[in-house]
Amino acid sequence: MKFFKLLPLTILFLFTTKSIAQARVSEIFLDGKSIYITNKMEYPLTGTYYSEGGIAPIVELNENGFGMIQNEDMERKEVLWGIQCSKSGTPMMKKGFDSASFIFWYKENSTEEYAIEDKWIEGHFSIHFRVNKMFVLGTRSKTYVDNKY
Repeated sequence: MKFFKLLPLTILFLFTTKSIAQARVSEIFLDGKSIYITNKMEYPLTGTYYSEGGIAPIVELNENGFGMIQNEDMERKEVLWGIQCSKSGTPMMKKGFDSASFIFWYKENSTEEYAIEDKWIEGHFSIHFRVNKMFVLGTRSKTYVDNKY
């Protein structure tokens, strides 16, 4: 009987999670405030970001909006992620002389009953054009090829 009570909630959760992860622009809510995120940008966001020296802990960002963040204790957590953007999908950035910074949002992708829904965490994402490097959460980075030129 418990199975039949949990089935509709499980289906709703899976549909909502899948919708957030695959949408070009997703709306999230934080303290009653609406925020838009995207996992699409003119630069190659997806891939593996390594700590200095190319070692763990790492961050993996997948094209579908899912990913993995490994903490300092090497514990891996599946996450949903996105870059803050306008309602139309344009990433919101602060442009510097040879860099751009963005707000990176992520939350643990947990299917456990006791998980707190919509507990989004704000992080930092930056692109450094002169050295062709991207940084997520400040310490993990990857190099990229700029195909614009």
